[in-house]
Amino acid sequence: MPPYVLTGAPAEAFGHPSVCSEPAPGTVIDDTPITYNGTSIATQQDATIAFDSHGHDTTPTGSCTSYESHNITPVDVSDSVTYNGYGVCIITDDVATDPGSGGAVDITGSGGNTAVTEQ
Repeated sequence: MPPYVLTGAPAEAFGHPSVCSEPAPGTVIDDTPITYNGTSIATQQDATIAFDSHGHDTTPTGSCTSYESHNITPVDVSDSVTYNGYGVCIITDDVATDPGSGGAVDITGSGGNTAVTEQ
């Protein structure tokens, strides 16, 4: 089963032109008071996936353009474990959609958690 996601876990956003950052790298950010080894466990209530500025289109000469940064709230979370009624984030594909490209956002790592997992 996939492990729960900690603050600092890597993420990727898809659907961008290949000459731009494809996939665009992101990071899970959360300040939930529940922790694993001192690091916050990401929940849907408090987590965002932060993506620095990245290109969403190209010019006629093939250069990246339409740069945007995003903070995206994950929508695909654990069904079985919640905190304050909100699901805990797990490593999975298609947790949200990049608003600039329309592509899937995937959480690709746990941020260091290997012990606490979805059952």
